[in-house]
Amino acid sequence: NACQNELSQAKSENNDKAKEFSYLKTKAKKCDEFEREIISLKEQISKEKENFETKILQIRAYTEALSKEKISLDESLTNAKEMLQNLQQNEEKLKKVNDKNRTSLIEMQSVASHWENEASELRKIIENNSMKMNSEGPFFKEKYEMINREAEEHKAK
Repeated sequence: NACQNELSQAKSENNDKAKEFSYLKTKAKKCDEFEREIISLKEQISKEKENFETKILQIRAYTEALSKEKISLDESLTNAKEMLQNLQQNEEKLKKVNDKNRTSLIEMQSVASHWENEASELRKIIENNSMKMNSEGPFFKEKYEMINREAEEHKAK
């Protein structure tokens, strides 16, 4: 009986040890799984960190490119503003020159008109004198010749 009790107790302890061993074995498997999962997560985090750092470098490069482009656009804008200002100044100068030329042209047209009127008056006078010369010319020629004869006759005396 005592042996059976001992055997029973040994079997019970053995069962307890087997259960404990099974429990520890399961726990060890879970620990291995957790360790593999932790390793996998660490690798994933490392890859994501690397990707993130790459993206940060790309963003910095893009930001730098945008900054350079902005500087270039600002310079272009400044140049365009200067060109526009120069064009406006040149336009104002041309307007002044054009106005001055227009005024000179009007003055020259007025002077030309005045001289055309003067020339017309002179033509009329010349035509009148020419007609008088044509009509009175033979009379004056005769008179001149007569005076010349009288003078020669007077000289001869």
